[in-house]
Amino acid sequence: SPVNGHGKKDKLSLLILQTNRIGTNQNHAADERIGFGLDAVVNKYFTVSPSYIYRSTHALPVHWQYEHRLRFDGTFSYDWSSLGLKNRSRVERLIRNSRSDLTRFRNRAMLRFPLNPEGKHRIDGFGMTEVYYDFTRGLWTILDVGGGISTKLSSNLSTEIYYIHRTPVQDHVAHINGIGFNFKLTLD
Repeated sequence: SPVNGHGKKDKLSLLILQTNRIGTNQNHAADERIGFGLDAVVNKYFTVSPSYIYRSTHALPVHWQYEHRLRFDGTFSYDWSSLGLKNRSRVERLIRNSRSDLTRFRNRAMLRFPLNPEGKHRIDGFGMTEVYYDFTRGLWTILDVGGGISTKLSSNLSTEIYYIHRTPVQDHVAHINGIGFNFKLTLD
């Protein structure tokens, strides 16, 4: 959660969201997203975050798909000394141009733990799992499992490097392995 210059958590923060994913042949972006939202701190354990994302995908350079995502997140987090537990529940509506619209629920649980508790520069490891439920079809569709490391690069910039494996539960989604990098910039 964002912290202001006086050491207190801000009650409301603006989120600007950007994602670019490269396809398997690395010749073009396969998934591009841009959006915005709000992060509202309800109390020290719970935040809510409504957001909007515009997504353009083109697994093949000549086949483009577009969608609008309306999302509402509720996130519970709790820290025990150096361990942290976070559980995010998300309901999202996908309004798509080339397929039927979809409403789904996603629940992600994440455990964070220090890799160098005595180190000067803190590096955390994390493990996560996320399940997807499709309200439209009444099916649990996808299970994501992964983990990685995170660290602060400066007072305003942090990063995550992670591995994720996607498994179909009751859907025809392919098994997918991915490696990703996230950057988070906080402006005071």
